[in-house]
Amino acid sequence: MEVSGGFTVCDVFPSLTWLQVLSGMRAKIEKMHHKVDQMLESIIDVHKVSRERAEKTEEEDLVDVLLKLQQCEDLEFSVTHENVKAVILFFPIYIPKHSTKLILDTFTDH
Repeated sequence: MEVSGGFTVCDVFPSLTWLQVLSGMRAKIEKMHHKVDQMLESIIDVHKVSRERAEKTEEEDLVDVLLKLQQCEDLEFSVTHENVKAVILFFPIYIPKHSTKLILDTFTDH
């Protein structure tokens, strides 16, 4: 999180993209993005493998529900792979822990 923890000249002049290149900020951000993306892909892959093996060792969690929604064809909207990664990344930040079970129960009941 070192990349996002400070103030840079690029923050003041975001339209000057060459500043991002010179400062090395763009490379740092792209490297961090790649690491986070790999982590999210790994989480999804683990859940997909356990679903394929029909391993039912635990209750379904958010990722399982999202992957199940992704397979539903009768939804009015589509759930893309990028949507799943975005929810995995931001859900814990925006939803207090005490309401997580309530929301998951709501998703799975419908």
